[in-house]
Amino acid sequence: MINEADIRDFLTQNLDIVEPNLKFIKKEFSLENSLGAGGRIDILAKDKFGFFVIIEIKKNDKTARQALHELQKYMALFKTNYGLATHKCRCILLSTDWHELLVPFSEFSRVVDYQIDGYQLIVNEEGIPIGKKSVQLAPEGEEKFIFPRHNIFLYEIIENREIAIEKLEDILRELEITNYYVLIINYEGDSENVIYPFAIYLVLDIFKVSEKERIKKNLNMLDDDSYEFDNEDEDIHIKPLFEEEALSEITNRLIGLIDTMEVGTSEKLQGMMSNGWHINKIYPGNQLFKNLLINDEEIIKEIISF
Repeated sequence: MINEADIRDFLTQNLDIVEPNLKFIKKEFSLENSLGAGGRIDILAKDKFGFFVIIEIKKNDKTARQALHELQKYMALFKTNYGLATHKCRCILLSTDWHELLVPFSEFSRVVDYQIDGYQLIVNEEGIPIGKKSVQLAPEGEEKFIFPRHNIFLYEIIENREIAIEKLEDILRELEITNYYVLIINYEGDSENVIYPFAIYLVLDIFKVSEKERIKKNLNMLDDDSYEFDNEDEDIHIKPLFEEEALSEITNRLIGLIDTMEVGTSEKLQGMMSNGWHINKIYPGNQLFKNLLINDEEIIKEIISF
């Protein structure tokens, strides 16, 4: 079976497979390191602009795990040893298998200050390279934020709320909204003015970029992010935020199973808890947060301290 050295040797004679107009300089290019271990670049080349290209080859998933560490070391040593500016050298990582490598490579490529390209190396039945395919980076992680407007569905009879909870879960599942909190709240104070003592308090996260297209499709929303402008009365009609439209759609689909409703905010929830309302249960939509990474107390604190 062909190994990495065979692939390297084949590519030195066929660099157009990697990139057109690459000029081969040397294979196993040695890098000295006065402070520690040196290294050997699989293939050193120059591109059509005269910039140096460090090419690292990994044949399987196990050896691919070492690639990022080696690339980082090689690039640092190459720039230091030859006094090169960052923009005058770049890296190409070739691997036949990206299962283990894709996520760390995606994060690595976003934080380094030089160009690094990744390609899946395509080989034939004999293991000889015949082409390459660009690697689609894994999506970047996005920080979690609570959407500031919430929905409060209120009920006079607890049995009606139980029916609504099941329907609400179905609606969220149909819309593919997965990052939310459903708080089950009961009034336990002594005021006779509270007509609806049972509540469902719905909190959404601000939708991530990766979620928006999917949810937009399920909401049957037009792909139009513009504002509307009325020239006659010179009033500007601003479109509601995407999350507001989702909350409105959820409410519309729940009509008939709501006694009454109110708009919630972090201040509103804090006020309710200070005036006799008690949170009995929390249903987090994100499976990762179910009794694993965050407890109920931390969820309440996150919502209230927004």
